[in-house]
Amino acid sequence: MTGKSIRQQIQLLSPESIFEFFIIDLPKNTGGGRFYFHAGTNDVNQPVVWQGKTYQPMPIKATGFDISGEGKLPRPKLKVVNLHGLISAELQTKDDLLGCQVTRKRTMQCFLDAENFPDGVNPDANPEQHFPDDVWFIDQKNLETCEIVEFELASVYDLMGVQLPNRQVIRNSCQWDYRGAECGYTGPAFDKDDKPTPIAGADFCPKRLSSCRARKNYFADGIIMFGGFPGATRA
Repeated sequence: MTGKSIRQQIQLLSPESIFEFFIIDLPKNTGGGRFYFHAGTNDVNQPVVWQGKTYQPMPIKATGFDISGEGKLPRPKLKVVNLHGLISAELQTKDDLLGCQVTRKRTMQCFLDAENFPDGVNPDANPEQHFPDDVWFIDQKNLETCEIVEFELASVYDLMGVQLPNRQVIRNSCQWDYRGAECGYTGPAFDKDDKPTPIAGADFCPKRLSSCRARKNYFADGIIMFGGFPGATRA
């Protein structure tokens, strides 16, 4: 295991591919069970192994996870290929899977288990390096055909009627601690004018959106790590 971290990797100009995994937990009143899915195979044409768990190849696509600053929680869509009617069969016996928990896991290819690589070797394999897990629940079935099934997901906060963000909305100032856990920045030093500096003692962030952009403090999918709400109508 090397010293690579996911925070370092997402700040690279050309970060590695992000692998997305889904776990579906069936409630006990429908017989229970847990299913692991990933939309593809590994480098040796086998099911991908992540954190010691094997994820079966399944054509699956998820969209709509981005959170806006308008107080509305996202309602992601999960599309699954209805291969040979297998999904329809599960829906008929398990109440359309309503209420089932869906966990979305993401990591970068370099951190996958060694089993995914030729000769079973990956010096960078690290089950601790991943994005935070997203936990959702199947709220409704939007579409069912012989080819595809689409579900709409809801967060536990949405189901409970909680509005996010649950903190003060400030438009033009980041609320994260510079280089702290929420900020996530681990790159070179910048001064109060957002200019690169070789002086460690001059390292300072003025907490502006432009400060985040100057430091290229982005997630791998291009979303900036700014802790304010630039879309708010008032400062």
